[in-house]
This record gives sequence, C-alpha cells and structure tokens, in this order.
Amino acid sequence: MKKYTVDSIENNLVTLLPQQDESQGIIVSLSDFTEKLKEGDKLLADINTSGLLLKYQLLKRETQEEKEKNEKLLSKILKKNNTSD
Repeated sequence: MKKYTVDSIENNLVTLLPQQDESQGIIVSLSDFTEKLKEGDKLLADINTSGLLLKYQLLKRETQEEKEKNEKLLSKILKKNNTSD
C-alpha cells in the first residue's frame, strides 16, 4: 500500500495525492470509503490502474500529528507578523 493525503472531496470524488509525488493526483469515488474522510487526512491505500480503491487504512495518528505541526507553524508565523507591526 502507498501513502496518500486527501487533497479534496467534491461531487462524490476524492482527490488523493501520493506522498512521494504530490503533482500526480489520483481521483477515486467517495463511495469506495466506509469511513468519513476530511481534506488533509493521511491514509494507506491500494488503488488499481483504473482508479478503483481496493483497500485502505486511515492513518489517524499521522493526520493528527500533521495538523498539530501545521497549527504550531501558523501560530509562529502569526506571532512574527504581529511583532513586526
């Protein structure tokens, strides 16, 4: 299985970005997932060449760690911008 990030969810389609090459999005049907997805979720997935999701596993801990890292970075940026006024 490969690691992906949920980039977007629109019109019952999910765009997944492979961790190694985020320039090549893969579109799969939202109905292939049994769990609720959100943009930014990390997951492991097997996807065949026609875009059919064979199996997947949500990486909840990795998703949470990435979210916390991004929140800290945003906070740091906002503090820096506030002190430069």
